[in-house]
Amino acid sequence: MEGNIRFWKITPVLTGSFGMVRDDIKYEGGDPEISGYVPSVLFLLESGGEQVIVDTGFGDAKVCRDKLGLFIKREKTLDQIFLEAGIDRERIRHVILTHLHWDHIGNVSMFPNANYYCQKKEWIYAREHPEEETEEWLRYLWQQEERVIFMDDCQGNTILPGIKVQYAGGHTAGSQMAVVQTRQGTAVIPGDVVMTYRNFRERIPVGLCQNKEECREALKTIADIKPDRIFPSHDFEVFGKEGEIWES
Repeated sequence: MEGNIRFWKITPVLTGSFGMVRDDIKYEGGDPEISGYVPSVLFLLESGGEQVIVDTGFGDAKVCRDKLGLFIKREKTLDQIFLEAGIDRERIRHVILTHLHWDHIGNVSMFPNANYYCQKKEWIYAREHPEEETEEWLRYLWQQEERVIFMDDCQGNTILPGIKVQYAGGHTAGSQMAVVQTRQGTAVIPGDVVMTYRNFRERIPVGLCQNKEECREALKTIADIKPDRIFPSHDFEVFGKEGEIWES
């Protein structure tokens, strides 16, 4: 905190990895013959002793494996992962959900005292299309709806000083991104509208999306923010580089 400016430290936390994810899912026009594992990431934001979570990674590995037929890797228990990351689950009051896919909301129940921030459009779509959103990962949120705070579809909304969310759309009906002030400058946690650094570097929209035009617009929106750092959702490089620095 400097004056009225609040800075946050962002730490990507690996909750596991899964595959095989094809390149045509990650990139528009990608080769479906190329596939591999991708990380499932939780982002820990810290400032002045307060912690905020962006996305929660995937939940029970067996359920994910059985329901989705994916290869799932998790070398440590979730309790170990959270302990080593220094996450105090009971004290966390704010969990930002970029969207409601299984690998982003799988551990929402591990934060019993938090409010959950979600775009209303995303929530309504998931409710109206249960065939697309597996109940195992949404049931807890349905039961805790009084703790879900809906964001405006278009405007940025401040969660705490130095953290706001902004509508993205594209990948899902109501995807959103977190815009965070750090000591290194402005950072963007874009959810699955940017799965890898290549999406943003080469301005390639993700292949898995509901609205291609919104995916392209989301990349333009991020570029207009002129972020100093960006934290893609499914790129192992995010752990080694702590977010790349972009020249304006």
